[in-house]
Amino acid sequence: MSLSRRTFVASVAAAPLATGDGSLLASLRRFAPDPERLEPWIEVDPRALRANAAVLSRLARGRPLTAVIKNNGYGLGLVEVARVLDAAPEVSGFGVVKVQEAVALRDAGIRKPVLLLALFTDAEGMELVRRDITLSLCVPDAAARVARAVFGANRSAKGQYYIDTGMSRMGLPYHRAVPVLRELARLPRVEVVGTLTELAEERDFDSEQVRRCAPASRSSAAIPPTTAGKKASPR
Repeated sequence: MSLSRRTFVASVAAAPLATGDGSLLASLRRFAPDPERLEPWIEVDPRALRANAAVLSRLARGRPLTAVIKNNGYGLGLVEVARVLDAAPEVSGFGVVKVQEAVALRDAGIRKPVLLLALFTDAEGMELVRRDITLSLCVPDAAARVARAVFGANRSAKGQYYIDTGMSRMGLPYHRAVPVLRELARLPRVEVVGTLTELAEERDFDSEQVRRCAPASRSSAAIPPTTAGKKASPR
């Protein structure tokens, strides 16, 4: 029996609730197509994505937004979401956690800045620099990692400081970050384009995190003003 996706969904929705006689299971067996031919799908309204970006921009008082679209755009499709938001003036760039995601965005023609929010191997570092992907400066040996990437690619790189102010997920611990930041600031051919931290989204602790991030941001003249990060940044 030929069955469209929408017909299948409508049939399941109309199926009776499960009872002791297994009527729901019987209905599913009746209407379900061959499992090998069933392909799940998601329908996304591009207008809704653009509207969300506009709302967030107003809430952020016009500050540039970094759209974090990791893990395949949170299930909506990495490239599909990026192409929609690439045309949104409120979105200044994208953040991902996998090297292959960053590369895929460049391969898809996305030209806005792409920030890798995770670590990378030496070989990956060279490829990321060649593709003008911003590196996350988030570990004590970040200077050595970036230096090797710049040398291997034979071109300048962009990086963004990633400070852990209390989430304890990733980033340089704020109370030990200053020496690392100063070492990074001395690197040749490396442009630092921002500072990132993750806020816990708990009002009182957010204020404490902002306080913790400020000294690190001021510790080197080469560190630019803090910019929008994965969740939020010092206001």
